[in-house]
Amino acid sequence: MSADPSSSGKRGKIISMAMVLAFLALAGVAAFAYLSYREALSQLVIERDHQLAYLSASRLSDEFSKFTEVLDSVSATPGLAAPDRLQRRRALQNLSGRLSVFDGGVVLLDNFGTVVGAEPARPEIIGEDWSDREYFRDLLIRRRFVLSDALLDGAQGSWVVVMAVPIRSANGEFLGALAGMFRLGESTISPFYASIVRLRLGQGGNTYLVDGAGTVLYDSSSSGMGRNISESNLPQQVMAGTSGAMRLTDEAGREVIAAFAPIPGSDWMLVTEDDWALMMSSVQGYARSLLILLLVASLLPAMAVIVSLRQKNREMQLKERRLQEDRVARLIHQSLRPANPPLTPGWSFAALHIPCQGVGGDFYDHFMLPDGKVMAAVGTVSGGSVDSSVVMAITRTALRGAVMRMIPLDDALACSNQLLCPDVKEGTTVDCVLTCLDPVQGRLTFALAGGGTAILRSGDEPESGVGAGPVLGQDLEAVFMASAWQIAPGEAVLMISGGALTALRAKGGDRELERLSRLAAGAKDAQAALAVVEAEFAAMLGPAEAPPADLTALCIVRASAGSRLAVGQSNAPIPLK
Repeated sequence: MSADPSSSGKRGKIISMAMVLAFLALAGVAAFAYLSYREALSQLVIERDHQLAYLSASRLSDEFSKFTEVLDSVSATPGLAAPDRLQRRRALQNLSGRLSVFDGGVVLLDNFGTVVGAEPARPEIIGEDWSDREYFRDLLIRRRFVLSDALLDGAQGSWVVVMAVPIRSANGEFLGALAGMFRLGESTISPFYASIVRLRLGQGGNTYLVDGAGTVLYDSSSSGMGRNISESNLPQQVMAGTSGAMRLTDEAGREVIAAFAPIPGSDWMLVTEDDWALMMSSVQGYARSLLILLLVASLLPAMAVIVSLRQKNREMQLKERRLQEDRVARLIHQSLRPANPPLTPGWSFAALHIPCQGVGGDFYDHFMLPDGKVMAAVGTVSGGSVDSSVVMAITRTALRGAVMRMIPLDDALACSNQLLCPDVKEGTTVDCVLTCLDPVQGRLTFALAGGGTAILRSGDEPESGVGAGPVLGQDLEAVFMASAWQIAPGEAVLMISGGALTALRAKGGDRELERLSRLAAGAKDAQAALAVVEAEFAAMLGPAEAPPADLTALCIVRASAGSRLAVGQSNAPIPLK
């Protein structure tokens, strides 16, 4: 019996209709998946730019602090606080070489806000009452330094920004102010603009620096300097003094991501722009791949394809998010590492960092203080994410700021802890060892937070310090203790992170720490001592390509008597791993 032609035609129509409906359903799923992925990635990119703007603002604050350090060191000159105005002017003139970084000049005010001196000389302003200047009023309420908005206080009424510090007596009495000025609109020669350009802020778009009144102090494209933010396409939320990021259209009609963050210690804001199309270019490649997959999968049952695509979409979103977060975290880690060790006669410094396979939590830092002492720190932040990397950046900035105040190390940890508590989430721990070396006396003061770091001292009688107290960022009332060692010639000091401490204890307990310090003893310099430590770490890892956690060590070695380092020379900069 032959088949009914009408029945076959109906079945064909039903199958064709089912295939069309399945294809339309798959196309709808594809559109949904693409839009969901695009939205998720756009939010991640915007948040990434927000975090980078926050970090860049902190770096810019550190750069500006170098100028205020110059003013701080000069303000302690006795002649600037002399009762005789002529003597003050002479003292300021004698300091002109140290103040040459301020291309707009330096002005000296007495405790009533009267101009008593200027360098270079500006006789037309001597005796003028500048007590109405906002930066002078801010200094009266005991602010350590002030960054002003754009003012017409420069020579011949030119636009400048002012960095001012107070002049105080030994008992803290306010005696006047020292105001350094930078000219605006001269980006090719100004140390102020050079300090911004040197940081290479932003990801390739424009970068702006805006003062508290909304005036654009710096524009990387040199087209908007001096304008008010209300006259530009920059987000008006900048004037609110908060951080954030958003999509908008710039003056050239391009879609950009504008991220903004306040400069710590001032009313200024940093704004960065990145091209939206460039940041989202990966989405286009994903869309082409998805279309090919849909054409092949359209032959499969509609429900199976829908389930498969949804599962694949979720996995790709999670993977891309993790990869993106890992890249941001690594970028933050790299930006926090100091470029070169301090150069101190008779001492050598070196650092070893073996990263784990994912995102680690170790950081280290060292820099020279104005009084010639050297600050060094090694720490571990738990979490291994972008959030923990931001906590790491905040911790480093807090430790630097506290140590720069020349307070005892236990007080420096307490001060940093109070700054970190509002920003550290519950469950995140910050362990660190903080040291301050007096290279002249050979005295090393140290303090530990948490139990995840350790400090070792080699010598005839090796010593070790392992943290057992509170971690940073969890308890506002936490109390820390400081200790000190006298470092003899030829002795070495090792600071190790949480991952290294855990690995050493797993191998041989606290005896392994003592053995490691004895192995480092007698090394000619810090780099040689770390070579021994690196060999020990390699032996522990075996054939593994990367450790389960970061392994970080920072070494300080005092040169033996009679060596080249001991007679006033310092080791060459050591490439940090």
